[in-house]
Amino acid sequence: MLQTPIFRPMFRRALFFVILIGFFCRPMAQDLSEEIPTNNTVRKKFDHRKNDPKIKRYDRLYSKNTKGTMYGNPCAIDVTHKMGFEYVPLVQGHGKSPMGYFLNNLLVKSKLVLTRTPFWKMILNKRLDDCRLRSGDGIG
Repeated sequence: MLQTPIFRPMFRRALFFVILIGFFCRPMAQDLSEEIPTNNTVRKKFDHRKNDPKIKRYDRLYSKNTKGTMYGNPCAIDVTHKMGFEYVPLVQGHGKSPMGYFLNNLLVKSKLVLTRTPFWKMILNKRLDDCRLRSGDGIG
């Protein structure tokens, strides 16, 4: 069978395109197969520590007298959390020595002086007064 000169270049071009398509489609097929999740890859990608919600840990100020702290008022708790600490009433047999409570409170208060302002206590009292008036704790 004789091939005419017109079919020879068309055959070469078709063969070239088939080889070219095979050359470029093979790496893409390998990339797609790597993206298909299997049980092992899903376990590796899923990390509980990264997906857990962030829990903010607040510093604790221990107090024997909870008279001005408004402990239990949601507005006051939000105010103290915004400042970065929370009041905890001191209970007998809590586990620390009196010196431990003192050192803890000293460190927390010095941190508040450095991170907030030296007038953090006055600002806190003003905000607690606003909470007291809004919630009705200051009336009568």
